[in-house]
Amino acid sequence: MRLWKIVLGVVVMGLFPAFGQIIDAPVARVKLTKLEVITQRQFKADVELLEKQLGRQLSLEERKQLLDARIGEILIYQAAEKEYLSVTQEELSQAIAQYKQSVAPNVSDQEFRRLIESQGGMTWEQFQEQMKKRLIAEKYLYQKKGQEIQNVPAPSEEEIRRVYNENISNFTAPEMVRYSHIFIDTRGLSDEEKKKAYNRVLQVKKEVDGSLEKFREAVEKYSDDQASRYQGGDVGYLLRTDKQRESFLGKEFFSKIFSLPLNKVSDVLASNVGYHIVVVTEHHEPRLLGLDDRLLPNSKQTVRDQITALLVGQKRQEAYQKALQKLIEELRSQADVSIYEKNLSW
Repeated sequence: MRLWKIVLGVVVMGLFPAFGQIIDAPVARVKLTKLEVITQRQFKADVELLEKQLGRQLSLEERKQLLDARIGEILIYQAAEKEYLSVTQEELSQAIAQYKQSVAPNVSDQEFRRLIESQGGMTWEQFQEQMKKRLIAEKYLYQKKGQEIQNVPAPSEEEIRRVYNENISNFTAPEMVRYSHIFIDTRGLSDEEKKKAYNRVLQVKKEVDGSLEKFREAVEKYSDDQASRYQGGDVGYLLRTDKQRESFLGKEFFSKIFSLPLNKVSDVLASNVGYHIVVVTEHHEPRLLGLDDRLLPNSKQTVRDQITALLVGQKRQEAYQKALQKLIEELRSQADVSIYEKNLSW
């Protein structure tokens, strides 16, 4: 049953390549509104791609499950065509961008295309066509079964507490500080220009002279950080576990921030991106979070909210799979489908 869900999701999400019709032994003939033949060569390519993803060979029974999923894909797309459903270029571009963000967020668009072609076993044009078909199929599914998917029951208190208790060690708040700064940007400057910037920030430090009031005034006058300049220099929270920020700012600066006393104007600190005069306004030690604790001090979302969203998402995914399988069964009862099992072995 678990494999069925995997292959059903993979096929309907359009991850298999499209191949031109080739004169070949058929493994299935499918007709809801028009005849489509799944050839042995086409199906073999599907099998090989899934075997590559799973890292093992499929049994004959698993091949049958995969074929059923392919038949379901064809039936849904034919039914959607009958309803004249379509997608706009904007919808297609947005779906591709979301897919890229989920599987390869840190690569360029060109690198993503190369990944699709090298690892996905299809050309970029074929990938776009499959994404288009997937979107049309999803529109049809939600048109017919949308209420079944959306109207899932809210998680019970028992379910929420079970998830919390089973994963309690994951619900921790790391050490964090909130700080404000006067920032002088040195990115792209020559060595001589950096010296001038350092002398400039020393003058600012002298002008502030340890006064929090003068610090706030100096932020507006001198800071290069436009995002915090008119917020009193408030950068927000920095988490000890934030490796991305640590890499951006530099380990020495990152470590120093966590050792500064509260509400005191710091000396000039150097980071990977410039010079800073810092005031730490909050310092929170790591701790275990309760169900109704906020995830961050300035966040409205609690642990309970996070668990509830997770459970609702899981329930909707289960409802989606059930609705999809039910829809395929309904369409299959209206269609002419012939399967040639002898051609599933090669």
